[in-house]
Amino acid sequence: MFGRIAPTYDGLNRALSLGTDVLWRRAAIRCLAPRSGEHIADICCGTGDLALAAQRSGCTVTGADFTEPMLVRALAKSRRRGQAVSFAAGDALALPWRDRSFQGAVMGFGLRNLADPVEGLSEAGRVLQEGGRFVVLEFSRPSSRLVRSTFDIYFRHVLPRVGRWVSRDDAYQYLVDTVMGFPSPAEVEDWFRQAGFAHVERRLLSGGIACLHRGVVGGSGEAAG
Repeated sequence: MFGRIAPTYDGLNRALSLGTDVLWRRAAIRCLAPRSGEHIADICCGTGDLALAAQRSGCTVTGADFTEPMLVRALAKSRRRGQAVSFAAGDALALPWRDRSFQGAVMGFGLRNLADPVEGLSEAGRVLQEGGRFVVLEFSRPSSRLVRSTFDIYFRHVLPRVGRWVSRDDAYQYLVDTVMGFPSPAEVEDWFRQAGFAHVERRLLSGGIACLHRGVVGGSGEAAG
């Protein structure tokens, strides 16, 4: 499914979110706070937007995704922009990296697509060093009744129709179904703890339409910015 919509993926993300997805990704990178010289993983990297944003901080970035057409576009985008980012095919539940390979990791809108989200979080923890930070950007549903009702109308009725019209695919109905059925931010926070992360915290974005989740491997690590 993701392979089929890869050609229109970036453009539809910009259009359907009115450009807000760019701001969310910037917030995710600020939360991760990558440092020059660090090795950062982008898990479920898609077309590479988070990986490329992180690399601008001077760190080394490696992205992995299950969908080859997405990786093809990520690699082409990195070459077009002159950014040295590595991309590899990989399952988030069985990452193709050795233990303790990274100082930080990020995942954008991928957690709800995993067959076992807690296992995916545990696998991210496996490849992170002691004190390594993991930031997950994911959709949530607003707590405000007014914002939630507007969000639901847009998500249920507008987004899938526009997505189907542009991509000629029903994949955006899948987006609606997975977002509406996704657990609350508090439950996702519990998943982080079950996976062994410490200093777990969350921050709502855009009135709760999206949420940043952050955890640290082991007992050390600073609070999110």
